[in-house]
Amino acid sequence: MTLGDAARVLSKAAAYDGRTIGDSDVLAWHEAIGDLDAADSLAAVARFYGVVVDRRLMPGDVRILVSEIEREYRRDRRLALAAAATGHATDATPLADRSAEIRAFVGQVRDVLPDGDPDALRYGTRYWRREQAIGRERSEEPNPRYDPSLAAPIADWQSATGAPERCWWEDDTARERHAVQELAKAGRLSSREEPA
Repeated sequence: MTLGDAARVLSKAAAYDGRTIGDSDVLAWHEAIGDLDAADSLAAVARFYGVVVDRRLMPGDVRILVSEIEREYRRDRRLALAAAATGHATDATPLADRSAEIRAFVGQVRDVLPDGDPDALRYGTRYWRREQAIGRERSEEPNPRYDPSLAAPIADWQSATGAPERCWWEDDTARERHAVQELAKAGRLSSREEPA
């Protein structure tokens, strides 16, 4: 983009918002958007003022809109190349009705997927199920969704046979010695109870 192109972009913006343009404005805008295509920049001005009514166009807006316009050009070019490769016409012909194909595909997907819970995605279902669980717990009803086969087995170290051998809480003298040590650390023993 030349300085004249930047001046044209600013002039087009001034036609929409009534701004005044000076040489310093043209230089500043050229510095900010001088690497962009002039035609795309002019199209960006029209696109901006076709949507935005509450503020003035800035160079950053032009840059964002030009990148959007370039993406659209690339997408259209890809579609035209794909249509030419498949032998379809590249003009604006209406798309073929493919609703029967789509219904058949959806039927195939539904056949493969397991049955779901229709209430799973409804608003508030999670809270409703939690309230149901709390009610069952209060009335001591079994959970209908509980599957005992999924319960984790008790590990060996959690066996219910009792404490491991030689634990301090199993030996009365060791338990008493441990209690005295802990009370001494906390400073809650009288002088006659101090450990030896």
